[in-house]
Amino acid sequence: AIVGGAGTVTAISGADGAVLWQSGVDGQARGLAVSDGRLLVSTSTGEIACFGSEQVADPPVIMAPVDRFPYPDDDLGRACGALAERIIEETGISEGYCLDFGAGDARLAYELARRSDLTIYCVEPDTEKVAAARRALDAAGLYGVRVTVHQAALDKLPYPDYFANLIVAGPDFTGPLSVQVARELWRVLRPHGGTAFLPSAGAAQTVLNLVQLGPVTVEGSAEGLKVVRGPLPGAGEWTHQYADAGKSGCSTDE
Repeated sequence: AIVGGAGTVTAISGADGAVLWQSGVDGQARGLAVSDGRLLVSTSTGEIACFGSEQVADPPVIMAPVDRFPYPDDDLGRACGALAERIIEETGISEGYCLDFGAGDARLAYELARRSDLTIYCVEPDTEKVAAARRALDAAGLYGVRVTVHQAALDKLPYPDYFANLIVAGPDFTGPLSVQVARELWRVLRPHGGTAFLPSAGAAQTVLNLVQLGPVTVEGSAEGLKVVRGPLPGAGEWTHQYADAGKSGCSTDE
């Protein structure tokens, strides 16, 4: 039997359970396959290791080519780069989970990934744009590691409640938010500080649709609309060592 583990792959005797062979791998061994007398092991880091019966003193390492700049050097690319810098500067969020909706070919997600430690999920309804985004991000070495692209409707997102620290709108989304899309974005945005940076076009309607959903702080500029979500209804506070100035030891959280 061959067993993959954390940082190791091991061959075990089926007769008595003795370890016959073991080797280290980078990451967790997730996929095992045997072909032409060789063992192929894929790991959680994306590495694929090939083992044979002969000892190799200096095994070759084949690196996949990486295109650090997979998109054209054009006005749209420069605009997305400037917007990514603005988003990080305005929101102060450079790590955690980010949702890019209406992502198009994921140029904004690419620029955000270059400038931050965010893990980014892109949503785009168009099949061809999804395929183009995946190809570009894969060429850059970002796909599946830092950025993932899903094809889905914007008013029915495939994500759990409250997961996103940051929500941004891709260049293909011009606004305003419809009632249905606003409700879905609100559902996945983290309470008490989760931030959305949205297009300034149609800002009045966007704000109107959002403020009906719960407490929110809104700041607008020519570059975009920054929306910060407040606490959930019934949320308490713990501001001192023992909850409050009266040392009640109770947050009154519902």
